[in-house]
Amino acid sequence: MRWFFCCLFFFICLQTYADTSLFKYLGKNHPQYKVPAAVKIIKIGNVFYLSGDKDLIYSIFDNSSIKEINPPKRKLKFFPNDDFFENQWGLHNPGDTDINWPEAIDILLPVNKSPIVVVMDSGIAWNHPDLQSNLLTGGDFGSYGYNFCPYDNLTDTYDYAGHGTHIAGIIGAVTNNLFGIAGIGDNNIKLLNMKITCGNSFDINFTAELSAISKILELKEAGYNIRFVNMSFGGSEYIKEEEAALKTLTDNEIYLFSAAGNEGESKREFPAGYENVISVGSLNRENEISSFSNYGEWVDIYAPGSDIIATFNEYLAKPESLYLLSNYKDAFRNEFNEEQQNTTLNKWRLDSSGHATITLNTTSSCSDNVSNSIIMGPFNPDLPEYRNKNLIVKLKSPYYNSQIYLDWSMGNNQKWLSVIKQSGYTNMGFIYRYAKWPVSIEKYDRVKLRICFEGIAGMSASIDAVRVSASDTPDAFLYDYGTSMATPFVTASAALSYLQMDSFSKSDLLNNSDTIPSLYGNIKKLNLSKFLSFTLNDNTSEDKTPDGNNSGTDITEDNITDNKTNIEPVNGNENNGEGSGGGGGCSIAGTANNNLSFLIILAFAFFVYRFTIKNTASKNNE
Repeated sequence: MRWFFCCLFFFICLQTYADTSLFKYLGKNHPQYKVPAAVKIIKIGNVFYLSGDKDLIYSIFDNSSIKEINPPKRKLKFFPNDDFFENQWGLHNPGDTDINWPEAIDILLPVNKSPIVVVMDSGIAWNHPDLQSNLLTGGDFGSYGYNFCPYDNLTDTYDYAGHGTHIAGIIGAVTNNLFGIAGIGDNNIKLLNMKITCGNSFDINFTAELSAISKILELKEAGYNIRFVNMSFGGSEYIKEEEAALKTLTDNEIYLFSAAGNEGESKREFPAGYENVISVGSLNRENEISSFSNYGEWVDIYAPGSDIIATFNEYLAKPESLYLLSNYKDAFRNEFNEEQQNTTLNKWRLDSSGHATITLNTTSSCSDNVSNSIIMGPFNPDLPEYRNKNLIVKLKSPYYNSQIYLDWSMGNNQKWLSVIKQSGYTNMGFIYRYAKWPVSIEKYDRVKLRICFEGIAGMSASIDAVRVSASDTPDAFLYDYGTSMATPFVTASAALSYLQMDSFSKSDLLNNSDTIPSLYGNIKKLNLSKFLSFTLNDNTSEDKTPDGNNSGTDITEDNITDNKTNIEPVNGNENNGEGSGGGGGCSIAGTANNNLSFLIILAFAFFVYRFTIKNTASKNNE
């Protein structure tokens, strides 16, 4: 009897997980009169589909009355939940002038490693909440990287210029975290900060650049699998020593990407112009070479570089980001959601959207005492000694030749001193403006602020918020432009391709880009989806230039503790088989064959187990 139930169990398993097929019914009569309950009928309009065991359906119908359907592969399309993703036109936009980033992430295979990308730049604001978890720090990776400026505190790797932070965000901002932007790396890339400017300068220190190259080689020799270096800088001067030093990196299978320059001419810039460096030009939203971008046959590839939003090293004290900050303090804050005792609106009014608004009845200017102004305060301006101490205003004036002033007055002195002046323009939306809060003003205990609007009758303006606040942590995002911004698009794309096949080839990158026309002839445009599709289909190829030798140590969740660093495991979209996140997805085709094989093995193991138990029992009875 036991054997009967075991066989029955095995039969049920086979039936449950048998290979399910889909057929289109071509017969004239309703199929429900011919099929058993084990076959599912799907009715769409006047068309019927049959889903069930293939052999069973073929035993009921002949070939003339059914047509087998081969289900196409489909996946859930990935769009991250980051606040500003809709503003990242270079990743996705309705005009399809982007790099096809969502399509690429959909086909990205999950792996347990993170390639290292070196950002050789002005440093990185390493405590930015949209960057921090994707930055390397500790042990051999220094204190959030390295500062090679011979005149700086070498442990201060912070970005005081803002350039390197912007570049880092394009490559490796934390994706799908309900905040900020999506990094192209989709949480699969680790960033190593190497600061080669001094202080808040935008000038590259050549000694620092050579020192950074030496450190990269030292880390590579120590076993770290550094493969990519982003160099969003350049100049017109050819330096033989620089070319030789960079060639040492490429000789060690470290790939270099550099900005082609922003002079709008065909003259070569360096290091982008060296033979061993991949040079990157900029495209605008219309799929045209940006007006500022250098061009010519020496430029290898183009990517979005106009109006690119990314992380910035400033503090705006936004309400939605305060929960992410480890420390902050407000001296004054008015979000204009309701009237405050220390704010006099005069002719301004609060609207239902949380803004203070005004429409001028007559031509108005800003003198010392006018009714077209908001007076705020007095308040105590004392703030902690944090890195960022700012006066911040979010405003809008969609009229040409209008002006918004933000002034302050110290102590009992009612003379207004202009701090921020913003000109209006047609179709202007809300923008942030900020000014550094001077230490000198903190000796006063009674400070007032004034917002004043100048224009002619019929013009209007809106204020969303005014804040006097301090924090050590930045929470800002900035629109910027340049071939500097285009370069990290390509660097990150190369790193993702390496993630899939443990190698990278410049020729593969260029051959699997889009060819588009321009005023200077056909050019190559980055298409990440096309490039990754090729690498996934070609990952068995052995003929690579350079070859796919995978020497060195990748950053993985398994070897994090061995590296003796403070690296956190890769956060974000782990593919758990439920179709969520980048590259997850639900395939219509299903996995019935794998389940069937598993159950056959399981059933066989069960029979062996029962047989062993029975024989053991028989021997014990003897």
